[in-house]
Amino acid sequence: LMTCFFPVWILVVGGILDGVICKTQNLLRLLCWVLAFISMAMLVLKLDYGFNYTWQSALTPLAMLLTLAGGSLIYVLYGNQLGYFQLTENQFTAGILYCIAIFMMVCLVAVLSEIIPGMEPDFQTRMFVAILAPLVVALVGLGAWGVSKDEYKRLLLLGGQQSIHPMRLRLEPAGWTCVESRGVALFPMFGEVSYEPLDSKQSTDFEMCVCCACYPSEEKDEDEFRYEYPEVVPGVVGAVPA
Repeated sequence: LMTCFFPVWILVVGGILDGVICKTQNLLRLLCWVLAFISMAMLVLKLDYGFNYTWQSALTPLAMLLTLAGGSLIYVLYGNQLGYFQLTENQFTAGILYCIAIFMMVCLVAVLSEIIPGMEPDFQTRMFVAILAPLVVALVGLGAWGVSKDEYKRLLLLGGQQSIHPMRLRLEPAGWTCVESRGVALFPMFGEVSYEPLDSKQSTDFEMCVCCACYPSEEKDEDEFRYEYPEVVPGVVGAVPA
C-alpha cells in the first residue's frame, strides 16, 4: 500500500511543506493536508506493518477530512445561492458532483469501518465497494474537467492572469478610504471564483441574518456620512447656525 500511495505521498507532503514554510495556504487547507497524511500513514501501518488498532481508528482522520471538505462545499454552494460567490455554470455543476462524490465516500468509509472488519463480506458488499470507489473517482474527475474548461477560456481571454477588480472608495469620518469589496479567490477544485459582499440592508428577516452570518456584508454608505456645509448668515462674517 505504501508503494501505491507513492504519488500521493509527494502531493501531500508538498502541500504540507508549502503551507508551513511558504505560508501560501490558509489554516483550513493545511489542516486538510495534515489529516490526509495521518489517514494514509495509519492505513499503511495497519495493512503493511500489522499494527493492531481498529479500522474505526484508522479511518477517523479520513472521516474528519471528508467532513471538512463537505462543509467547505456547502459553504461555497450556499454562498453562490445567496449571491456572495458568483460561480459559473460549470463550477456550480462541479460543486454538485463533488458533493455527491463526498456522500459516496462517506458511505464507503462506513462500509469499510463497520461491515467489513466484523464479518466476512458477501458478494453484494464486494460489488458495492468495487463499483462505488471508481464511481467516486469518475465524479470528481468529471467535475474537475468542467472547471478546467472555464480555466482554459480564462487562459485564452486573460493570458493566465487573475481578474482585476478595482477597489472601491468609502467615505469615513476621517476621509475617503480604499476598501476591497469585489474580488476573486482561488479555491481547490474550483479555480478562480468571483465574490462580492452581501448588502446588509437586504438581510432583514431572522432566517437571512442567521444564514448570512458567515458571509461578509457591507452597507451601502452613500448616505451614511455627509458633509454639513455651514449656512452663511447675511451680514455676519463667519457666522454659522447653532
